[in-house]
Order: sequence, then C-alpha cells, then structure tokens
Amino acid sequence: MKITLYKPEGFQGIGQKDNQEDYFVPRELPSAAVSRFFILCDGMGGHENGEVASRTVCEALESYFTKTPPKDHGVSEEYINEAVKYAYQKLDEKDTNPDSAKKMGTTLTCVYFGDNAVLVAHIGDSRVYQIRPSDYTKDNPLNAIKIETKDHSLVRQLVEVGEITEEEAKTHPKRNIITKCMQPHDDYDMPEFDSSDVKADDYFFLCSDGVLENITPEILCSVLSEDISDEQKKEKLSAMCVGKTHDNFTGILLHVKNVESSEFATDADPKTNTDSSILYWFKQNLSTILIAIATIICVIWFYRSCNKSESEDKGKQQQEIPIKNDGGKPNNKPQKKKSFSEEVDKYKNTHSRKPLAMGMFLYSNTDNSEIILVNENAKKLIPLVDSAGNCWIKFGDSTLTKRKVEKENFKIFNFKMDSISKDTLAEIEWTIEKETNKSRAKTLEFKINTMGEIHSSDPKQK
Repeated sequence: MKITLYKPEGFQGIGQKDNQEDYFVPRELPSAAVSRFFILCDGMGGHENGEVASRTVCEALESYFTKTPPKDHGVSEEYINEAVKYAYQKLDEKDTNPDSAKKMGTTLTCVYFGDNAVLVAHIGDSRVYQIRPSDYTKDNPLNAIKIETKDHSLVRQLVEVGEITEEEAKTHPKRNIITKCMQPHDDYDMPEFDSSDVKADDYFFLCSDGVLENITPEILCSVLSEDISDEQKKEKLSAMCVGKTHDNFTGILLHVKNVESSEFATDADPKTNTDSSILYWFKQNLSTILIAIATIICVIWFYRSCNKSESEDKGKQQQEIPIKNDGGKPNNKPQKKKSFSEEVDKYKNTHSRKPLAMGMFLYSNTDNSEIILVNENAKKLIPLVDSAGNCWIKFGDSTLTKRKVEKENFKIFNFKMDSISKDTLAEIEWTIEKETNKSRAKTLEFKINTMGEIHSSDPKQK
C-alpha cells in the first residue's frame, strides 16, 4: 500500500498566552506531501520549559524516523515505541534541573504513513482525527469520523465511567489535568495507537487542545465535507480560533490523494487473469500459509488446554465444604464464592459512592462509619474503616488501627477529596470525631496512589 497526499495545510496561533509552546514537524508543510510522518506536540511547564519539551520531542522523532526508517517502510507499534524511547532520552538530556518542582513536559500526536498501514500514536490531550467526507450526512455528521483519539485526561475518565457528561466535561474545573504526558526523568508513558482502513479523499487532522476550545467534531466534519479547496477549509478552521481561544492552537490538515493497494496479478495479465494470479500467489506463499495454519492450530490447542486446567483448578477450589446444620450433622451443600461484582453490588444501595478516577471508587456509610476502597482495575475491595469504627488503613509497615474509635462517636464529617498529581490519585480527608466543647475534632488524612495503595497518612488535630 502506497499513500500519496495533496499539499498539506496548517495554521497556528498563540491565543491569549505569552509564548508559543506548540511545535510541529515537518516545518515546511507546503512541500511535505512526500513525508511519511507528521508530528505535533503541545508543551507545558511555563515560559521556555514547554517550548523546549515540545521542540525536543518533535525533532528527536524526526531524526529517528529519518535516520532509522523501518524495513521496507513497514511501520509497527514496536517501531514507534522505540522512536518514542529515543525522544525520552533526548528530553532527559535537555532537563538541566531534574529536581525542579515544576517539570517541563509535552503531549504527542503522530501520524505515520507506512507501506503496510497508517498508524496514529498519541500521548496526552492533543488529538488526531481521520475524517471520511463521503460518509458525512447532516443528520449524522459524526459517521464521517473513522479515528478520534481519546484524551488522556481526568475528565475523559470521568465521562467514561458515567460520572459527568460530555457537556459537563467542557467546563469542568479540572479539565486541564492530564493523566499521561512526556516528561524527563520520569516513568516513560508510552503512546496509545489507532489504525483503520484508508481511502482516497480521507483527511487526517492533528490539533492541540487549543483548537478544541471552539471546533467540535461536528464542526470539523462539516467543514471538511464542504465543496471548497483545502486551503479554504484551513482558513475556515483557523478563523474559528484566531482571537477566540485562550490556549495556543495548532492544526495540521492532511488530505489523502491516492491509495495504491498491492495486487496479486501476474506480469502477463495484471487485470484480467485474476484466477491464475491468485493461484500463482498461493503457490509462491504455500510454505508461509502452512506455517500460519500450524501456528493457529497450536494456539487453539494451547488455549483449550489452559481453559481445561483453569476449570480443574476452579473445581478443586469449589469443593464441597461441610456446614453444620441444626442437627449438628455435616451438610455437604457447597458454598459458592461471591464474584467481585457481587461483592461491590452489596454496597451500592447503602453506601455513598465517590469516584477517584483510574477505575477506583470510595463507598462510605455515615450510619455505621464503614468506608471501602474499590479498585476495579485490580478487582480488589480494600476496607479502610469497618462498621464497628475500627480503622484498618495500612501504609508501609504501619497500621492505623491500633487505636479504636467508639462506634457511637465515630462519624464522617467534612469529606474532602482532591486529585493532586500523577503519582497520587487522591488526597482524602475525613473528620472522624465531632468537635465538642471539651475537645477539637480529629481529622484523618491519607493519600491513595494509582495502584490503590495507601502510601502516606497523617492523623492530626483540626
């Protein structure tokens, strides 16, 4: 598969910021129709820092893609990941103050046109769209969208778990908190990938989040489906941003001109001799086909063997457990272990539910003081306070349980929860005793990390 593009179009503005932290490559878009890759980054970290981060990542990826192209121009997720790791190394080298509290960082969007596929990679809340105007209708404009990358942000996670709506996400006070980005001297956040079929006349649109302040997916689909030139489409999109956005804004518009698919035709008659060309291809690739069939058979056999072993293990675990009945004789009725979802369901009608994002929730009951942390990613329920008022909060080798709070005095007051950083999912505070004339209220504070573990705690007088 070989893809050719019309002349790429792009626009950029500073918005209401003091400096431009967006960066993109290739820098000369009008002459970049032959380029196999297009990259856009949105920097963060204040003046200079954001500029350095976005430019460093863009130039590092451009260098890697240019000097180390994939074999036969066949792009893969592994190849993109190696390029991203190289960009992280260059980002580390640029960070002259690794202990600074305010770290620089950047988002990443990348579209790579390989001969085997088109891969879209992204980290953060910059976005990539693939739009097919031929599928656009006024009644259903979003049908034209073939790819829309999902932001790595707190509000996106809240939308996906049903805590807020898409409309509420647009004005949410924490809409600027992202859950993944590229930062130096930190764990490597690797990109998420998207891919779909590509047809002539498709568009790819890369943009920073400033563009999204005024351009919705519906508007984008409508403009790209109009019967006007690509330059006019770019100008319409740019006009919706200039003087109207708070953040920096950058958009890159790529229009697919032609897609040449591989054909299995013979040299003698590439168009009419279809049957013989298919037979010829099978003969040429017979060994590869046999290996593929053998591999599939092995995978199916292995999968069935694993399922059989797992069923046998479950059977052993669920052996009948004798239970004493009223007559004191063993009752061989088996006890079935409750599933994770059944364990969670028993709290839904009696407990208040508060989301911590990252697939974790708190269930609390002010009537009996019980507090449960539910980690849906790890399928775990972690009791923090039981119904008798005992604190079972562990952090490190210590346990905050040795002091017992009387049930009748134990109440939850002034619940507070704040998402505060990438490493700390939530900082939670409860006032656990009511203030009286004789004593001040006692407050329990602790932090939960993204694995659902309590990693610090600080009971104090409020």
